[in-house]
Amino acid sequence: MLSSSVCTIIRNGESEIFFKTTTSGILVTNQKGKLFITIATYGFEDDGLVYHLNPHKGTVIGRVIENLLGTDISIARLNSGLQYVNKTFGTYAEPDGIQMNRISPAYPPHLQVYNALSMNNPFSGSCKGVTMALGAIIAGKGDKGYVAYEWSFFENGDKPVDRSCGSPILDAEGKVVGLFRFKTADSSLCLSVSAMELWEFGYDICSGEQSFT
Repeated sequence: MLSSSVCTIIRNGESEIFFKTTTSGILVTNQKGKLFITIATYGFEDDGLVYHLNPHKGTVIGRVIENLLGTDISIARLNSGLQYVNKTFGTYAEPDGIQMNRISPAYPPHLQVYNALSMNNPFSGSCKGVTMALGAIIAGKGDKGYVAYEWSFFENGDKPVDRSCGSPILDAEGKVVGLFRFKTADSSLCLSVSAMELWEFGYDICSGEQSFT
């Protein structure tokens, strides 16, 4: 669970203080071997500060260092001494969680329409869906490709919940297909930014538990 800095907006003529909350993504490395995590760009303010749990009851754990243009994916560097592992939360079916160590190319034969997908984060709980399309360009949502999928089952409800942006979407082998972006209105259809976009910017997934220095 990650949060932005506090900011002030004007609503109905009155000022209102709030902060944004999203999920963390995956642990990645750049071409120099430095460690970072992925986060949802829209979930953080211009100061780039990353909080856990929130700015009122938590602490700054890192800072945004790069926004990947057109993807709504940002790259954050965590504070020295913090540890991170590419592993989902444990569930009844997978008590030890799922280890994520590869990115799935979002095209056949690696990914097919109707392939099973899953997502697991503190806001949605463990949930499953199916691939509905292998790519789309959504007007007004950036210039990068999206992977479309439709949720067929949620343990904690019947539709994706807010604040899931940035959460990794996995195929049946535990490979990362995409990072959750948004749910379409009045539909169970959701879209994620293809994890392949990370390759385009020189990042790749990192396996095992790692410590930031």
